[in-house]
Amino acid sequence: MPIGVAGAVVLAGIAVHSASATPSSDAVIAEVYGGGGNSGATYTNDFIELANAGASTLDLSGYSVQYLRGTPAETSTWRATPLTGTLVGGARYLVQEWANTGGSLPLPAPDAAGSINLSATDGTVALVSGTAPLTCLTAADCAADPRVKDLVGYGNAVVHEGSGPAVGASATTSVARGVLLGDTDENAADFTPGLPTPESSTGNGGGTDGGGDDGGPAGVTAGADDGGTGGGTSGGDDGGTVGVVEGAINGATSGDDGGTGGGTSGGDDGGTVGVTGGGDDGGGTVGVIAGADDGGTGATG
Repeated sequence: MPIGVAGAVVLAGIAVHSASATPSSDAVIAEVYGGGGNSGATYTNDFIELANAGASTLDLSGYSVQYLRGTPAETSTWRATPLTGTLVGGARYLVQEWANTGGSLPLPAPDAAGSINLSATDGTVALVSGTAPLTCLTAADCAADPRVKDLVGYGNAVVHEGSGPAVGASATTSVARGVLLGDTDENAADFTPGLPTPESSTGNGGGTDGGGDDGGPAGVTAGADDGGTGGGTSGGDDGGTVGVVEGAINGATSGDDGGTGGGTSGGDDGGTVGVTGGGDDGGGTVGVIAGADDGGTGATG
């Protein structure tokens, strides 16, 4: 079981006990980015990147990646994107998700695409054997589900591997494993924040206007990038971090990423949306002036 220990918390009066598991030896979640399309973002889409730390080819047909808001309520549900194809040893697999109006660069050609609206700052992503949505809402219950192949909670996520979630995710930063893809079932230790570096089975993306790169963080003004995400406008850097014009996090005037609804009137945790200053239940592309949604139906407040 790939989910580690989680401190006891209480959800709707039910104690969440710690759980232990065995680290994944092949397919793992390599990177999660929920800030796509936000103010200050380089990329237009959220994404989940997988990697195969083993030597054998893994058939992903029948697998899915799934997302749960960071602080689930009793009515919260997982959202799933089905996968296809294979993942050879040492390779990457890119799943493109929700797009918003910010950002300037598209992702590299993805291996799979869905419409999950990830939060930029808090959430849980799982690699699942099967396409039916998970039903677990606690770390212990998810650890007990044999369908969960790997899992990462980030920000203040209740459901995570190990003693704490990965930290540092924002509109401009992803959380990612190291190049050796180490999996100790401790999300806080296995994942570190940094500039998004999306990579698909066919390679990483070069930017636009001559951006190009060979593997690391994105640049903006001039040159090439030796990193992995495409350089911005003709540009890149040789492996350092890069500035953007504005570093906004994941909102403008109102909204939240937790489903309790920020702003003036509400929000939701189940796919519907508040409009008059509402909120976002794990969207990452959060409300600008009048809320946002996580891919569900519209409402008025």
